[in-house]
Amino acid sequence: MRSNHFQKLFLLGLIIIPGILFARGLILKLTRTPPNYSQVEGRLWLGGAEPVPPADTEVVINLSPVNQNKYDVQVHRWLDVADAGAAPPVEWLQEQVATINEQLLLEKTVYVYDSTGNNQAAFLVLAYIMFREKMTVDRAYGYLKARRESIAPARHFLDRLKDWEDFLKKPPEQKKE
Repeated sequence: MRSNHFQKLFLLGLIIIPGILFARGLILKLTRTPPNYSQVEGRLWLGGAEPVPPADTEVVINLSPVNQNKYDVQVHRWLDVADAGAAPPVEWLQEQVATINEQLLLEKTVYVYDSTGNNQAAFLVLAYIMFREKMTVDRAYGYLKARRESIAPARHFLDRLKDWEDFLKKPPEQKKE
């Protein structure tokens, strides 16, 4: 009789415990905020300051005003770009875009981020897309917006991207300093 009671409790436990674990997992899944980053293409990611970067990230480019070297990666670059004020010059864009391109050609996963993933980092990723895909600012903006709806680079960044567009149209011999 006693054995029968324990068997019933055991069987009840087999039903209840998985049910509780399933419900807990479902609650966690439904309440968890998704990471604040988006895959732009291939190994290029754009996002905000997150506790953990996208999987397999090897190169981080941080454009937020605070140096948050919190990721265990091969390459970490902190480029202090303020939200307001003057946008970095075209020469700066040329150097940063070359870095992104070089790392992607080496098949490294690159994560470009700022505090929100929508302003300074979007500015730099837009410049890269314009370079790589030979796009205008408007086309690159539409391309990136389709991959990360929240992008909203400040007006001074968009103005600098117009300068970048003009620079990219120049013949190679005129791009040398």
